Amino acid sequence: MVERAMTRDNSVDAVRKAGRLLKMVAVGGTEGFELGTLAQLCHLPRSTTHRLLASLVDEGLVARVKGTRRYAGSDPHGTPRQAPVDVPLYKREWRETIQRVPLGRNDAIFVLARDRDDVICVDACFGERMIPSLTGGVGGRVALGFGPGATMILSCCDDETISRITSRSAAAGGEHALRRDVETARRRGYASDEGALIRGIGGIAVNIPRRTSGTPLALGVALHIDDRPPCYATLMHDLRQASETLAGMV
Repeated sequence: MVERAMTRDNSVDAVRKAGRLLKMVAVGGTEGFELGTLAQLCHLPRSTTHRLLASLVDEGLVARVKGTRRYAGSDPHGTPRQAPVDVPLYKREWRETIQRVPLGRNDAIFVLARDRDDVICVDACFGERMIPSLTGGVGGRVALGFGPGATMILSCCDDETISRITSRSAAAGGEHALRRDVETARRRGYASDEGALIRGIGGIAVNIPRRTSGTPLALGVALHIDDRPPCYATLMHDLRQASETLAGMV
């Protein structure tokens, strides 16, 4: 009995460590982190980190970034997730910019980009604990128009794309609601949600202006609205400042 209990405890501990690694790999974005960095960030021995990473690579959950010693999140085919072709990969300057946005200790901020009919998270910063979010973190995807960030990006698309995407919602009875949300986002310059999609979690997003034509980008925040009512006015000011800074990097 004691041996069986110890085996169970060891298995649970391994899962927790692997989960910690997966979260940190997501934070590393498409550039990824080296083994030593991941061991440090996760407070794990290098040997344990190496063993767990090898297992995660075998399962297709993590991939080696080609030509480097770094590890990044992988797609279902076991290759590193990539940002859309004309969006710069994870950059240190992006992280420094979004980290300067004053957020609550458990809030999160995301850089989002259009990838065909999806929106992909290309960078993110989380607070003291992971907050439930639509993309789940770096590399995660949602459909265009699903959530504040994806709605903001859709509002920046051409009219033909907007008509096509909103028409797809007709089967679910959401065409008029989505079109209204897109028009509202265009008029206000931001999109928001107050817990309609994830209970207790609100969100707000603004677009990141592009100086040339290219993939639409957005900067979004997810926050706990049960703890405090969202103060969108102050947050909007900070997000727009950060989006203007990011605009100079793309």
